[in-house]
Amino acid sequence: QLFEVGLDKVDKGVVKVLLKPFYPPSEEQQWQQEEVILLENVERFELVYFDKENVDNDGSWVDSWQEKEYLPALIKIKIELTDRSYWPEMIFALRLSTQKPANSQESVEE
Repeated sequence: QLFEVGLDKVDKGVVKVLLKPFYPPSEEQQWQQEEVILLENVERFELVYFDKENVDNDGSWVDSWQEKEYLPALIKIKIELTDRSYWPEMIFALRLSTQKPANSQESVEE
């Protein structure tokens, strides 16, 4: 699935995620997408990306991630609500793997 996360342009203060299939189920079926409200009463919502290839390979945080040939090493989410309640910055590592997790319940036959 593809995920688009951001502030709603019409309903101010609402962070939504739009879920879209990566590929349609078949040529006869149309794309089904789903929009979900993640958070309301948002004053500020910010995504920043850690580019490990930037600044002499030490890496740096950048505001935009477009037209890149690779994924960011980290994504940081900053949220500020209208009531000023505390939300810590959240940092996520992107991990892509085709390997099964070590704790997978599938048995391996010899």
